[in-house]
Amino acid sequence: MSYFAEGREVEPSRITPELVLIEKSDSLEGYIFRAATLLWSVPVSRGYGRRMRYLVIDKQNEKLVGIFALGDPVFNLKCRDNWIGWNVNQRRQNLVCVLDAYVLGSIPPYSFILGGKLIGSLLAVEEIRRAFRDYLHLVGIGHILAAPFHPQTNGKVERYQQSLKREVNQIPYEAPSQLDKAIADFVDYYNYRRYHKALGDVTPADVLYGRREQILQRRKEVRIQTINHRRNYNRGLRELVNAA
Repeated sequence: MSYFAEGREVEPSRITPELVLIEKSDSLEGYIFRAATLLWSVPVSRGYGRRMRYLVIDKQNEKLVGIFALGDPVFNLKCRDNWIGWNVNQRRQNLVCVLDAYVLGSIPPYSFILGGKLIGSLLAVEEIRRAFRDYLHLVGIGHILAAPFHPQTNGKVERYQQSLKREVNQIPYEAPSQLDKAIADFVDYYNYRRYHKALGDVTPADVLYGRREQILQRRKEVRIQTINHRRNYNRGLRELVNAA
């Protein structure tokens, strides 16, 4: 592919990294990101929660230096919390302000000249912070800073977190990847298979894709048909009894 460099095309002293935000998975940038991950022997996580994926392009030749992706951190990670010195309340308060780099690395030939360290140094640049703020504004999400120990500020998302933790905390996990899968499975169940009373006993996906009214109307029709069928059955049964 034209976005992957050969060694003769790279002049180390002229490397100028440029960040390219991947806005859609089915875009050209999204396909390049997935192609780059195939060059690594380690499987790449899809991440969960808030996610931002980037290509790093070398402006000297318009070739791909590497990729990185930011996402919500794992909530229960004892080794991290012990190393930082967080207790449970501090972890709950601080993790909302954190994004993890769940994918990070360079590809050949840049990986042979410390390209990975270059990718890592780009994680905290102002451009990424600005892109996150712009993304929140684009999708209409207000960034609310809640007071510590006052979950009511965040509304229903706290109830969702409670349901999530109740499900995934039932067993211990030996690796972060196992916890990632458990959380992904719960999110799929919660959004696509779990009926929500507050939504009229439909799934969030039904509401998102505009199927709610159609489903409720069909249920109403089935309920009326069932009542009429039962009424006709009872009427016929009474007529048989009276005729006897």
